[in-house]
Amino acid sequence: MICNYLPSLPDILSGAAGAYINQAAIVCSGYFNEDREENLDCFELDMNSTEWEKSVKLQEGRSSVAFTELQNDTLFVAGDGSFGYSSELVSLTPGPGSSWPGPEVPQGAARGCVVSINSTTLAFLGTGIKASKIVYFYNMESGEYTQGPDMEVERYFHSCGILTASDGSKKLVVAGGYLEKSVEIMDLDSVTWTDKFNLGKYIWSSAMVPSVDGHSLILIGGNTFKSPYTESIKYIYEIKEFSSKRFGYSKMEQELKIARSSHVAFGVPDSLVDCREPGK
Repeated sequence: MICNYLPSLPDILSGAAGAYINQAAIVCSGYFNEDREENLDCFELDMNSTEWEKSVKLQEGRSSVAFTELQNDTLFVAGDGSFGYSSELVSLTPGPGSSWPGPEVPQGAARGCVVSINSTTLAFLGTGIKASKIVYFYNMESGEYTQGPDMEVERYFHSCGILTASDGSKKLVVAGGYLEKSVEIMDLDSVTWTDKFNLGKYIWSSAMVPSVDGHSLILIGGNTFKSPYTESIKYIYEIKEFSSKRFGYSKMEQELKIARSSHVAFGVPDSLVDCREPGK
C-alpha cells in the first residue's frame, strides 16, 4: 500500500506527542530542531483542512515526552525535556479544545513510555532521568500508583504498546531502547513478564502503533547502529510488525519514504489520506 504525504507541519518538530481524536489528527509538544525550543502548541489537521493549524495551548512546554491516547478521546502527555514529573491532558472539545494538569509521575516520564491498558489504568515503563527497569500502574479513578514487576533490563528511549492475543488476552509489549535489542512481554491477566526475544539490532527513539484489529503492533523507524563504539548512528527506514499469531517481529515490505527518529506515529482513517495498491 502506498500513501501520499499529509501536509507538512509548520516547523521541524522532534520528540512530540500525537493521536487521532475527535475526527482530527493532533500533534503536541516536542521541540523545534533549529534552536531546540520546547513547543507549547498543539497542531490540528481535520478532514476539511489542507494544512495544520494551531489549536490547544499546553500548560507547559515539553519534549521527549511519554504519551498515550486515552479511551475518552483525550491525549495524555507526561514529562518534559527537563525530566519533569508533571503531566497534562489534551482534548479537542468543547469548542477550540483545552488542556488541563494531570497527575505527577513517579521518577519523571521523559524518555520513558506510557500506555493506556483500559479505561481506568495507565502503565508507565522505564520512567526516570536515566535508563530504568521500573514499572508503575496508575489508576485514574483513585489517583493511586502501584509498582508493578520490574522489566528484566533497564531502558530509555524505548517503545511500548498493548497487543490482543488470539485468545483475547491482553499483552503489554516493550521494545528496544538505547543500547538495547530486546523485547519483553507482560501478560496483563497475571501481571507477569512471560516472554523475551531479540529484535536483531539496537533500536531506540522509534514509534509503536497498534493495527486496526489490535492483533499486531507496528514498530516504525528509530535510531540504530551495529556497534555503539565503532559505528555512527543511523536513522531507520524500516517498519517491523509484531504479530500475536507469530509472537515475533518480522520486517514489513513497506518502508518509510524518509528515515526518522524521535518522531510521532498514530493511526488515522482512510478518509484522511490517499492510499492505493502499488501499480494502481
